[in-house]
Amino acid sequence: MPDVPPRVGQAGPDPSTPSATILGVLPKTRERILALNKARHSTSLLVFGGTDIWTAVATSKVLRRVGSVDKLDVILESSGGDLDFAIKLYKMLRAHCKKLTVIVPFWAKSAASLVALSADDVLLTPYGELGPIDAQVEDPETGEFVPAHSIGRAIDFIEQTEDRSVKITLALKLSPMLIGGYLGVVSAGEQEVKEVCTRLAIRDPDAAVQALTSKYLSHGYPVTAETLKEHGFPIRSLKLGEAEPFMQLHDLYLPFLLLHEHGIHGEVLSPTVVQSGDYHVAIWDGKILSEGATIGPSG
Repeated sequence: MPDVPPRVGQAGPDPSTPSATILGVLPKTRERILALNKARHSTSLLVFGGTDIWTAVATSKVLRRVGSVDKLDVILESSGGDLDFAIKLYKMLRAHCKKLTVIVPFWAKSAASLVALSADDVLLTPYGELGPIDAQVEDPETGEFVPAHSIGRAIDFIEQTEDRSVKITLALKLSPMLIGGYLGVVSAGEQEVKEVCTRLAIRDPDAAVQALTSKYLSHGYPVTAETLKEHGFPIRSLKLGEAEPFMQLHDLYLPFLLLHEHGIHGEVLSPTVVQSGDYHVAIWDGKILSEGATIGPSG
């Protein structure tokens, strides 16, 4: 049974403090991040969860403690989310360092792929992957988020339908606001990838933009290091031994990722950002649970 803080009115630990599970995991996480800092002569951040306002807020709080550093390593694990907050996230990260490296142990999908590709160096473990930059669009009627490519395929299907009555019926089911949102995020995604390609002097930016925005029909398609290298992105594939310290971190925070992604119990406790040193942020259902406290032995 996952260790989840009780709801208001229930007996149990104070919900404003970290759960026993997080108290057990964060010291181990901190030890591994400190070891990576020493081995790589850098400052490391562990960032996981959706690319959304809460991840951006938590990251900004940590970065204010980090200050300006020469080398910033960001260990990124995310299924993506809001493209605008992905842009905000990588701009905040770049503002705090001279060189930004993103390490992807398992995946950085959709909008999170943009965060990774905006780094000076991207390191993928043998298990790591990016994905098509196919941001999510909020359906104004249901409040659900829909992959942009799914909306595009629906529009294509309607356009190709020859039966006029069927075409009208299907078209009426698509909200103009949803279509507008789709056009907006598609254009924004292409624009951001073009800017990355320009900064990296990618030899064939049009092919790179297509590969990352429209080539693959599946929202979850694995874009591997080999594919990215073909287009000239600065990707390095880590060997098994090199990848192991990052995979050990992955093993620690995987339970929280599974809770976050699948919504067990409807609400989940998730440390969204952990930074080496004496600072951490924990998030409860999108709200800051604790911050600024040392967990585990100092030093």
